[in-house]
Amino acid sequence: SGQTQYSSCSHRSELCIWNHPIDLHLVSANLVGWPRIILQIWTLDEYGRTLLGGYGFLHFPCSTGVHRIKAACWRPCGSFRDEMESFFLGTNPQLRDQSTIFDTAWEDRCRLVTIPTGEIVINIRV
Repeated sequence: SGQTQYSSCSHRSELCIWNHPIDLHLVSANLVGWPRIILQIWTLDEYGRTLLGGYGFLHFPCSTGVHRIKAACWRPCGSFRDEMESFFLGTNPQLRDQSTIFDTAWEDRCRLVTIPTGEIVINIRV
């Protein structure tokens, strides 16, 4: 159901190239339940700890061709204490329930305070 890939970038660049081909065959009679990619981005700090970089999702395009899709990424904003721990200890707040990323997003995310963490750009050929 999920795959993990690793990419590293130079310290001078904020751009990380993640090049992994995925071959999928999808069939759908309507747009309800249209396929999507749910993202969890993790970072590796200088001490070897894995830290939450952010969450995001995007829908597959409905038409054939080459598409460039952007997904805004975010992470939960914790209390003042959580954010201080995040700054000094490198422990970012995480979601307790992963379904909030997309499945219950419209009901739950309006009550969730988040911090933007960047953007993922994906080139897809359909």
